[in-house]
Amino acid sequence: MKIISFLKKWTLPVAIVTGVLAYIIGSYIPHIDRISPFINRTLEIVQPCLIFSMLFLTFCKIDLRKMRLSRWQVLIALLQVGISFILALITPWVHSDLKIWIEAGILCFICPTATAAAVVTEKLGGNISGTISYTILINIATACTIPVLLPILSDSQHYSFGNLATIIMARTFPLLIAPMVAAWIFRTFFRKTTEQINQVRNLAFYLWGVALSIAMGITAQSVAHTSASLGTLSGIALVSLFCCAFQFWAGKAIGKRFGESICAGQSFGQKNTVFAIWLGSSFMNPATAIAGGCYSIWHNLFNTWQIQKKQNQQT
Repeated sequence: MKIISFLKKWTLPVAIVTGVLAYIIGSYIPHIDRISPFINRTLEIVQPCLIFSMLFLTFCKIDLRKMRLSRWQVLIALLQVGISFILALITPWVHSDLKIWIEAGILCFICPTATAAAVVTEKLGGNISGTISYTILINIATACTIPVLLPILSDSQHYSFGNLATIIMARTFPLLIAPMVAAWIFRTFFRKTTEQINQVRNLAFYLWGVALSIAMGITAQSVAHTSASLGTLSGIALVSLFCCAFQFWAGKAIGKRFGESICAGQSFGQKNTVFAIWLGSSFMNPATAIAGGCYSIWHNLFNTWQIQKKQNQQT
């Protein structure tokens, strides 16, 4: 019982450590390279299934018809996109590590909200529908913004705006829309089943813990295979820490004016770091992908602190 209680209390840090240790231990298993393609393929299937289940459980608890666009969402979206453009315009004038650090900062800002943000918002007692509304908004915004930013940062001119937007939306929207539609069907036609589902507490949060372990394993892999120096990696880690702290602070500050401090903080601060790792490794300096992994650690540690603070206030 003590072990279960410990896991419930420290779900996110345990998930982070488990994911990293799983990769480290696995890398020392003899002949692991022979089955690594199968493992990677399995994880590529399992992780989206976990995220789908997690979002489905969350969407079942809200009336999607009541989702509305709010002024705080527009303000945060403009801030997120605006800072990304300002940083992008600086990059042609700098070189070496400084350029990599600025690109890492861009990656931390332009990355859309994590699909798990609604789960953590619920855990903290915030407005779930507001977080989901912003997640949809910022995914649309980034799909339109990133194709404009990338030609400034890298040699991606051979991709058209439409091609890049399609690639980005294909990686983010299916896991948003599919569970939303499934939840709407259940809420409309299977109300008793939906009520039974909603009685299961914290299941979505623990599913996120498993998905986070997988994400941290991917992060550990990207760090292990990078050719960047220790100084470069340290700089990226510090940049991601600053970006994480600023976005949570700014989100909470803006949201507080509209009575949505928790919701706005999670919407701006919690990021889809798997997407960030993919974007950095595919279209930018590969070292910048480390920023996504570091950011995942920072925002999950901060969320752990927030959840513990919330639980202490309730006891």
